[in-house]
Amino acid sequence: MESLKTRRVQLYFTSFFLDSVAHAFVVLVSFHARSFLGASSRELGYLGFFWMVVYSIACFTTGRWSDRLGSLPLIRSSLGFIGLVLLPASMLASSLTHLYLAMGLFGIALAVFWPPLQCQLAFLSPGRLLWPALGAFNISWGIGSVIGTVSGGPKVYEGLGFQGALLLLMGFVACSFASTLGLGGRAVSRAESSPIDEVEGGRARLFLQLGWIANFCAGFAMGGLHIVFADVAGKLELTSLESTAILVSKEAGRLVAFGLLRRFGAWHHSLAWLVILQTSGGAALVLGGFVRSAAVLCAFFSLLGIFSGLAYYSSILYSLNLRQDAGKRTGIHEGILAIGVVLGPLILGETGEQFPNWSGGAVSVAGLVLLAGVILELALHAKRCPSKDLRVPSSIP
Repeated sequence: MESLKTRRVQLYFTSFFLDSVAHAFVVLVSFHARSFLGASSRELGYLGFFWMVVYSIACFTTGRWSDRLGSLPLIRSSLGFIGLVLLPASMLASSLTHLYLAMGLFGIALAVFWPPLQCQLAFLSPGRLLWPALGAFNISWGIGSVIGTVSGGPKVYEGLGFQGALLLLMGFVACSFASTLGLGGRAVSRAESSPIDEVEGGRARLFLQLGWIANFCAGFAMGGLHIVFADVAGKLELTSLESTAILVSKEAGRLVAFGLLRRFGAWHHSLAWLVILQTSGGAALVLGGFVRSAAVLCAFFSLLGIFSGLAYYSSILYSLNLRQDAGKRTGIHEGILAIGVVLGPLILGETGEQFPNWSGGAVSVAGLVLLAGVILELALHAKRCPSKDLRVPSSIP
């Protein structure tokens, strides 16, 4: 078991460094596209739409690959491509077309990385170890998202320039690859990897679907605002420090949620937890579209982050809990998240284009999508369980 723990820790470090790169690269490219190439709100939306379309399509395939080929070869191939090919080539980008190509290839590389890594983690976490293992995994990449948002944010872009920031990211990729060394060894069998929650099949499928809906909504808002906030910040005339603080606040909120949700299980298969946090995040964003204070936006974005933490944790936990076809389910989990992140930049970017005088229009529309998701979740729950509450009290130590 000590060997399994060591290998899980290595995966946590691998996740931390790569997610730092992922968040940094997306923010860095969006600010470079706007500041250096003069991209409009619509063009920023198309940029985010394109790369996440590629990612979402690829995820539905690569999850199955890890079931057949093993996870580690895919993980290392992805890291090698990002660090040795993609980031160095991106330094030569001189047009939006070049950035589209770079982001599309980035989407493929991430799709080869994330589902196999999650599958590998599941089979290194037998029985009830899966819940805390997923919590530690979420915290590790959550910290990476905070570091990455800062590393690719407007302040670093101003200080290091596009090429300098990419060199920093290449160092992160090297650290991620180094964390995979020595990860060989005996795999945990499927028999050892039993569910952590013994849940009746129909109830498990229902909450899996609820988790996927919430994950889609979180991906829409988090991913969309991550891309188009460069345009929102410009309209609000925010400083680079204020823009960075607002973007970091949503990542920090998600990180806090991961830490808290790892410690207790009352939220497992609980409709109430999901609805309350999703409604809070949605309402905060709707109101956020009408304020100009950076401090208030930080508070509202942190509520979005907290909901996102619950949505992601629920989706991945319910996807992996039953253990069957772990690679396929993680691929679907990541694919649904990616579809949200695909539509987010497209719709929010178009919102900014259609309402140029409404500086926070994209923020409010993101909130409306979260609230629409709540309605869909309540309707699905009522249809599947019209006469009883499916909330499961926490009995997990």
